Amino acid sequence: MKLKLALACSKAAGGYGVTCAMQARRKGMQSSEADLMGVDPVTGKGHWYAVTNTGETHDHVVDWQGDKSFLLHLLHLSTSFTSSSPHTTDAR
Repeated sequence: MKLKLALACSKAAGGYGVTCAMQARRKGMQSSEADLMGVDPVTGKGHWYAVTNTGETHDHVVDWQGDKSFLLHLLHLSTSFTSSSPHTTDAR
């Protein structure tokens, strides 16, 4: 099954952050997400907060592993059904 993604991002907060709007579509499903991302200048860690059209919220911290990879730590995921514990994803 194919998934079509549309992502539009722009600078925010005087260039210290990025906001993105995402649309995802596949047969029988459509979703949207709003994201706010930035980097802590003291720790160098990235922060990514997301809200979806289903009411989910995602709170992430990013540890950079070079120019092309990172570890994504999900601090919190909340849906209308559940709330999850932290976990880490290696995105290489």
